[in-house]
Amino acid sequence: MNQLIRRSALPVLLLLLLASCGTSQEVNSSAGSHSGAQFASAAATPSTAPTTTAPPAGVPLWDLPTIGEGIEPMHGPIKMNTVVYDNSVYDTLGCTTGFTWVFDLNRGYDKLTGVIGLDDTSVSKDNIKVTIKGDNDAVLNTTTATLGAVTPISINLANQLRLRVEVTAGGGLCVPASDYGSTLAIGNALLTKTAK
Repeated sequence: MNQLIRRSALPVLLLLLLASCGTSQEVNSSAGSHSGAQFASAAATPSTAPTTTAPPAGVPLWDLPTIGEGIEPMHGPIKMNTVVYDNSVYDTLGCTTGFTWVFDLNRGYDKLTGVIGLDDTSVSKDNIKVTIKGDNDAVLNTTTATLGAVTPISINLANQLRLRVEVTAGGGLCVPASDYGSTLAIGNALLTKTAK
């Protein structure tokens, strides 16, 4: 009987041990309407990677509600070009052609700052176009993200009702058998509130 209990408890203990070795990166599998598999890359992040922490004066972009025109991004730490950005929004393209995030700014923010790039586990030769738009589809910023590089952004959002982030796959690079593709992120995506 004792041997039976030990055998049945072993898988439970193993699962608990594996769960305790997890990461702080959140994976929200219901975050997108696309069929791409969601891959959390923080498991491959060594603990020696430099980490950036967002200043408390900013409001993380993921704090804002999203509008049903797009998908809801995942959020949390993400590693780009060997640096972990703590307050980030991101999603994996898989083998899809792209996705869109739409945030409700409620005309309450002046500026969006952060860095745009690909997670370090992304496909090596991929390039992904990121177009950030305001009201009436006005283009506020266009960036091409590639592996091993980040592009700083500082975007004027004064009097904007919504913020639209359109992500388009550049080369369609993915692994079809597993739907593995690049992960696009806005690292430390922070909003500055409008003074009232």
